[in-house]
Amino acid sequence: MSISTEQAEKMIDEKMAREAEKPAQPEASEKPVDQSTPEPKEEPKPETKQEEVPQQKEPEKEEPKVETPEKDEKKPSDEDNPKPKRKYTHEERVAHAFSIEKQKRKEQHAKDRARIKELEDELARVKGLRLSDFDNNVDNYTDYRLKEREMQDEVKFTKERMEREESEELARETERRVNLSFPTEEERDDYNDLIRTNGKQFLEALNEVDPNGVVLDYLNSVDKYPIVLQKLMTDMDALKHVFRDKDPVMLRLNLHQFTKELLEGTPKKADAPTQTEQSTPPKPEVKPMPVIGKQVTTSSAPAEPVHDRNYWNNYLRQHPRG
Repeated sequence: MSISTEQAEKMIDEKMAREAEKPAQPEASEKPVDQSTPEPKEEPKPETKQEEVPQQKEPEKEEPKVETPEKDEKKPSDEDNPKPKRKYTHEERVAHAFSIEKQKRKEQHAKDRARIKELEDELARVKGLRLSDFDNNVDNYTDYRLKEREMQDEVKFTKERMEREESEELARETERRVNLSFPTEEERDDYNDLIRTNGKQFLEALNEVDPNGVVLDYLNSVDKYPIVLQKLMTDMDALKHVFRDKDPVMLRLNLHQFTKELLEGTPKKADAPTQTEQSTPPKPEVKPMPVIGKQVTTSSAPAEPVHDRNYWNNYLRQHPRG
């Protein structure tokens, strides 16, 4: 018996409906899944080893101790007990400060002189250039002239500054030495008055009898030179004693001995003048503060009197202090 297509589809639909109404059962081959939480398994306890009982060692034999001699105690050295620092006097501190300042000024002036030489060499190289040397280019020629003027001004101002600084340094150093030589203001005033009154004349005469500048050069090395200078300007016998020899070496030696004896408080009496000294007597004179360290050469004017023995005798009568 043949079944039509419609019937077959109907049968399938009915069967599917029945199957859907039945409760779902697990298949025989499948095992039900145990959804309960499994209990944790106890981890196997590690086997405990029996503690080994350490064997008692036999006591070691003590070796005899060798007594070492104690080290000698360190003797106190100079480093452990440094000597107390020397206390410098006020004069020494002032002299040290002047020395440092003088060294700085010396280094700066060395640089200044090097710069001046550089500028002067450049000025000599371009000196006398004309407009034609610049292919008649007015702008280039103008720049050259302006630069030349700037270099000339720098040379001029640098030289003026150096001279001013040297003069100021000389004045400070002179004041320091005067204060060192004369403790009281009255003594300093007397010395300054002597220099102001007779200094220039003394220097001119000194330059004539000592053209090599031995006396000024030596006095420059003596801190208390004002005491020596004052003695030479006011004591004719002392002056003759120093100038008893005209040889520069002997003159320096005479001055050194005289200075040492004077500053130590035991001035040596002047020797009797020799025949040579009588014919050419030394002629005192110095600047309004002797320019120690610089030899000043000044030619006497033709109208000045001859500095012979009569001249100095008149001078001493008119100036009782020398």
